[in-house]
Amino acid sequence: MTVNFTTLDGTAVSGADYTSTGAVLSFAPGVTSRTIVVQTIENLIDAPNKSFSLQLSSPSNATITDGTGIATIIDDDGTPTINIADSSANEGDNMSFRVSL
Repeated sequence: MTVNFTTLDGTAVSGADYTSTGAVLSFAPGVTSRTIVVQTIENLIDAPNKSFSLQLSSPSNATITDGTGIATIIDDDGTPTINIADSSANEGDNMSFRVSL
């Protein structure tokens, strides 16, 4: 038994959020479960969670009953913070403030 699979962009985009994949998945006699691995791409940008799908098609010797799996990439980057340091200067001099991200 075989079935084709491929990833499809949703709010997640191939090449930016995950690595697209697609191939033919084979089941040997007696095997009832297989695993497809899709690599997500790490970044340091705080953003909403994103999703893509994995779709099955063209089965041989089987019928597809649920051909779409939804994948959610959970953003694990915290919201950046900005702060400003206090400053002091003599009268008549420029005042400098250090702002840090």
